[in-house]
Amino acid sequence: MVGSDNELPEGPPFDAVIGRCVLVHQTDPVAMIHRAANAVRPGGIIAFQEPALQLQAQALPTVDLLVCAEHAVSSVSRALLPHYDVSGRLIRCFEDANLPTPYMTWESVVGDHTSPLWRSIAMLYLGVQPHIKRLGLQLMEEADPDTFVDRLIAAAATLRSQIVSRPYSCARTNRP
Repeated sequence: MVGSDNELPEGPPFDAVIGRCVLVHQTDPVAMIHRAANAVRPGGIIAFQEPALQLQAQALPTVDLLVCAEHAVSSVSRALLPHYDVSGRLIRCFEDANLPTPYMTWESVVGDHTSPLWRSIAMLYLGVQPHIKRLGLQLMEEADPDTFVDRLIAAAATLRSQIVSRPYSCARTNRP
């Protein structure tokens, strides 16, 4: 079953509940984890995967356009998401929901200038531009939407830069 938090049943009919990129949007992530756990049978799995929006993708060597785009996306995330940094607090959130300490992984994707990460990050930056304007944040002068993606990838190719994505924090435990 795929559904929202308010569609979770009262009793524990599920073997597992998995949330992906949902806790960053919750006003109370601990309550959400607790509700998810209540929908799982004893011994069942509760798992959440959240982006580490408090961190930024990195390029080595540095690509200035990427730094600017990532800074802007981070600013929008901090302004609009109630718990943009929940990925760094998942252990505490699970424990505060009266669950056992979760097993954790922290994962990033790495690639060269041909990696789809460059295009993905550029498109994310372009996609949040309306929020940047609405929040009164500064747009990059170099962010011409018609050429930004190609210029970012070209800069990465010229520098032979390696990109490391923002990590995702994954936490899972079993309901007692």
